[in-house]
Amino acid sequence: MNYIDWIMNNTKVPDYDIRLTYMSTPAKDKFTVFDHDDLLNIMLSKYSAEQSWQKVVDSYKAKGLDKMIEEVNAKAKEEGIE
Repeated sequence: MNYIDWIMNNTKVPDYDIRLTYMSTPAKDKFTVFDHDDLLNIMLSKYSAEQSWQKVVDSYKAKGLDKMIEEVNAKAKEEGIE
């Protein structure tokens, strides 16, 4: 079995509403994710992937990730997006 077959058999793309990507809220409009930088830093880190990922999550939380999620969820609910 090749890698793509394994992915297809063992993973699932989560349900996702594209409208959330383009939704505007005060916190979301100021929030930036540096996914390529994050991935590179994790790969080059001397720490485990789990420890490195936790540092990424913690840094985004310190920059307002939770507030952004709350705003987007509230606005989505107002607009009938579940």
